[in-house]
Amino acid sequence: MVVYRYGKKICGPVSLLSLGCRRFPALGDNSADVIKNQIYEMIDYAYKNGVTYFDTTVMNMKNNNGNTEGISEVVLGEYFAQQGRNNVMLGAKLPWEFCKNKENCDHYFKIQTERLRTDYVDIYLLQGLNQDVWNGIKDSFLIDYMLELKKEGKIRYIGFSFDGPYEGFCDVVSYGIWDLCQIQMNVADMFSQVTIKGLKKAFDEGVDVFVTEPLRGGKLLNNIPVAVLEKYNKLGNRYSVAEWCFRWLYDSPYITSILCGMRNIQQLKSDIQVFQEASPDCLSDDEKNIIKDICRLYNSIDIQCTECGCCRECMNGLNIPQIVTIVKSMLVSNNSFANKIKYRRLTSGEKDIGKCKECEKCAIECSKKIDIADMMHGILDYLDFHFG
Repeated sequence: MVVYRYGKKICGPVSLLSLGCRRFPALGDNSADVIKNQIYEMIDYAYKNGVTYFDTTVMNMKNNNGNTEGISEVVLGEYFAQQGRNNVMLGAKLPWEFCKNKENCDHYFKIQTERLRTDYVDIYLLQGLNQDVWNGIKDSFLIDYMLELKKEGKIRYIGFSFDGPYEGFCDVVSYGIWDLCQIQMNVADMFSQVTIKGLKKAFDEGVDVFVTEPLRGGKLLNNIPVAVLEKYNKLGNRYSVAEWCFRWLYDSPYITSILCGMRNIQQLKSDIQVFQEASPDCLSDDEKNIIKDICRLYNSIDIQCTECGCCRECMNGLNIPQIVTIVKSMLVSNNSFANKIKYRRLTSGEKDIGKCKECEKCAIECSKKIDIADMMHGILDYLDFHFG
């Protein structure tokens, strides 16, 4: 059984591991019935092993043909209609981007409660807020609508999910109406997104924190850069990389629950096993410092560039696509000597990326709107950190 924590606003114990329903098995070559059976099996296993929060949204599991739209909500509704809710909480999200008025809100809430076979949901969130979105909707009918639902007993707790930096998060979390928030937090995002400081801010505001993307959708487990692997090796082999990622999160007493989306029953069983003895303050100071180093490495090598070549005409003569290609290869190669030589040839003399004048010509040309100057300096920071 997974362990439990008590929040500040949510009544009763909450499982430290919560089940996100966005990454349930997708249709692929299977029929909708096969997918429903697989999802049913996962929900049943999670429930019987102590998971108490199931998080979904009105658009979950929609495929191109539309015949699995809302299937996660449908299966959750079928399961708990038979099983009974007991201490289980069901969560849904108000799709504010589709709501121009209260009638729109009623329309989507009706769809959600019908699929979930309930007349109320435990947790209802405004999804995907950032500073700009919040500026547009705070003090609007959306806030009034959620407060009205809570007053009527149709929702028990009001929350929001946030994507963005600390400053914008502070503006939202201190608004005074929230019971909980969902924020992205993992070993690569402790200094970005809401940050650890934001985690403490929410705790001080009396808002329960549910962490999302603890493994960045599995990206923190695949193609791990060599420099990062070396840091994990310093931690020892007592735990897998996934478990170190989870341990860093549940080490914090400020986190009420960790929301994880599993793609299959095997992942679910593995994660539940990790959370059977999870406890705060489980990391030593040395382990915490090594994980901070891992985060610094990730922050300096988070390269989104696809080497499309739009930025080739650099005013400083840098061949940015080639530099990115070589550095990406260096990140995952155990034998990167040849790449180091190529990198030095590309960036020697006047082409030193540390001399980037930040003229923004490359950023203007970039099809992905990447801050290329910032990316170049991040590459330099990484190389200095790892190679000296």
